[in-house]
Amino acid sequence: MSAGGSVNPLRQQMINMMYLVLMALLALNVSADILKAFALVNKGLEKTNVDYAVKTGLTMESFQKIYELDRAKAQHNYDNAKNAKIESEMMYNYLQTIKQLFANRCGGWLDETKTTIEDDKNLETSTHYFLKEPENATKHHGSILRDSLKAYIAKMQSFLDNPNAVPIKIDVNDPPRSKEGDQKTWEEYYWEGVPSIAAVTELKKFQNDIRTAEGEVTSYNLRAVGAEEQHFNSLIAMVSSETPTVSAGQTYKADIVLGAYNTTVTPRIEVNGNMLSKIEGGVGKYETTASGQGEQQIKVKIFVKNPKTGKDTFYTTSTTYQVFTGGATISADKMNMLYIGLDNPISAAAAGFTPAQTHVSTTGGGSWRPDPSTKGPGHYILKPDGSAREITVKVSVTMSDGSTKQMGQQVYRVRPVPHPEVLFGTKTGGAISRGEIATVSMINCGLGAGFAFEGLKYLVNGYTFAIAPKSGPAHFLPVTGNRITPECRNFLAQVHTGDFIIIANVSVTGPSGKLVLSGPTLTVK
Repeated sequence: MSAGGSVNPLRQQMINMMYLVLMALLALNVSADILKAFALVNKGLEKTNVDYAVKTGLTMESFQKIYELDRAKAQHNYDNAKNAKIESEMMYNYLQTIKQLFANRCGGWLDETKTTIEDDKNLETSTHYFLKEPENATKHHGSILRDSLKAYIAKMQSFLDNPNAVPIKIDVNDPPRSKEGDQKTWEEYYWEGVPSIAAVTELKKFQNDIRTAEGEVTSYNLRAVGAEEQHFNSLIAMVSSETPTVSAGQTYKADIVLGAYNTTVTPRIEVNGNMLSKIEGGVGKYETTASGQGEQQIKVKIFVKNPKTGKDTFYTTSTTYQVFTGGATISADKMNMLYIGLDNPISAAAAGFTPAQTHVSTTGGGSWRPDPSTKGPGHYILKPDGSAREITVKVSVTMSDGSTKQMGQQVYRVRPVPHPEVLFGTKTGGAISRGEIATVSMINCGLGAGFAFEGLKYLVNGYTFAIAPKSGPAHFLPVTGNRITPECRNFLAQVHTGDFIIIANVSVTGPSGKLVLSGPTLTVK
């Protein structure tokens, strides 16, 4: 129901038709399927009642704006609309109270939706409650309810300048005589011998009638004070989705409507605080370069002139879209490997989902934490402890309905770090000339050029230096640090062809802690 409009007649006719079909089936047979159908109708009526209340509230918001512009003219009809709301709330709540008391008689509601009751097929409860209680009273609950509905109709008609301008479609009359000439009262027609779930549906239907009447009377009074009426000359089919980005298995939801606009009127349109410059035939054309990552919001405010007051009226809405970084994922299937004791960097994300919606977990031995060296989300450090030969990294997301869905996983093999090698300068052993010896200034340690792991370093803490001449005694020197000391340099200056240079007991500190390694043996050439 738009501002100044009425409730959707087609939807109301559909609800009424479903109701009449069920009542006709009820007269033929009380089966489990029919009882279940009543519960489904109850659910539909409950949602419709909520929708009507929201839409009437929006109409009253529009009415409030009209009233503030011209109180003198709008006062009478505005008061009528407010009083219609008060009377409708009182009548709706009265029916709600009856419904709750009746449900208690039938064992209570079956679940929190309050669409069906425990004892749903009892044929006596409705008869006794509405036609026989209170006992020894001149009027029973059914008659009291009928009188209350009649009084409500009269009240609502009093809020119309013409009592017949809006039909208040609430049945309070006795039904026609049957073919056999029998005449039932209104109370007998609605409440005698019906299953208890059908009685609940009747009460919900009357609540639906109340919401409908409230909306009709409110809209009538709004129109009566000349509410703004925008004129349209073009229609367009529109789809608005609350889930613009979905993955397989996720539910796609959209509102599909027939929109109206005026090609001869150029509205002013504001998008995220900036006025839109491109408007063609009454339609705003918005473009922006996507930036950031995840969900982005667009807030829109559309200004149009009120035909009556000449002043701007604005309408607001908003929508969202998802931004994700496009790209290709390329990996060597047989090289997915993690190294024990090292900070292995891992990147994980789910395209189309924000970092807040994305969750990354691992199975297997090791520690797992966000990578502090990066500025963005989706980067982690995985440090295996060697207790498992494989580690699985899993990515899951939180869907729009709150459920969790796994998006993918990757299995990594866990391997120890290769044994580091000690270098005399750049040599790991073999022959070395006296010219090369003169250029060596330190003992190095690493994994070699074949193992490329950024930031992986080994620090030489000390080593044993030895010279084994081709003839004569060997010389041994313990050295602290990784430098070639002057004392070592003196021995190196005296070597001859065939002598051996030995680096042994090399103490190093690496990513996994301290190690003692064997060093190279070199032959002077």
